[in-house]
Amino acid sequence: MDTYLITGASSDLGIEFLRRLEGNRMPALVLCQYYRTVNQLEELQSSFKHLSLRLYQCDLSSAAATSKWIEQLASEDIQPTHILHLAAVAFEYTKLSKFDWEKTVKELTVQVNALAQIFKVFLPKMAKLRRGKVVAMLSASTLGIPPKFMSDYVIAKYALWGLLKSAASEYSGKGISINGISPNMIETRFLKNIDSRIVEMTANQCTMQRNITKQEVVDSIMFLLSEASNYITGINLNLSGGDR
Repeated sequence: MDTYLITGASSDLGIEFLRRLEGNRMPALVLCQYYRTVNQLEELQSSFKHLSLRLYQCDLSSAAATSKWIEQLASEDIQPTHILHLAAVAFEYTKLSKFDWEKTVKELTVQVNALAQIFKVFLPKMAKLRRGKVVAMLSASTLGIPPKFMSDYVIAKYALWGLLKSAASEYSGKGISINGISPNMIETRFLKNIDSRIVEMTANQCTMQRNITKQEVVDSIMFLLSEASNYITGINLNLSGGDR
């Protein structure tokens, strides 16, 4: 039976992915990390017939809390076969003249350190099994020229991409696929701090005249976590709709 480890499972993308996975009607164990919001996960936990959800509250912005959580998983003798890293800090536009290193460190801790610590414990075990799939949420900001006023977010995404490339290189040929996806703006709760006029303007400026949907993003995640992607590793999948 497959075992999925999902960070940011309570996000809109996490909930959509879980519903899609349940729709496959294949039994699986899913380890769901969340920070604050748990109601939707609890509802899914009680209603799903094929997936068994285990919910773990953890503040990934705390390196100590992250280590403790991963130690807990290891002590439960759990070995993920699939890792989906969605965790991130809700972004907001900030000029470089107001650069805040502490905010950037928080981004790096949530997005990069958390996955690095997961890799440290679980990738060697995946390698022994010669089986594993990893997908991490990057951003179209890593494709070409990034948008303005998002330096902390862009720094974290580039660092995360570096981690993915390093892991894909080190574990190439060991049956593990490690990839990232880079979508344009997705209209989810992640944009709660962004003016709706900016969201609308971004959509109008896209080649496709709209922002990407969470369903379209999950389509790509499902593919990269499936056996159909066995020969794909170390890529940053462009989901910019032709913009980059």
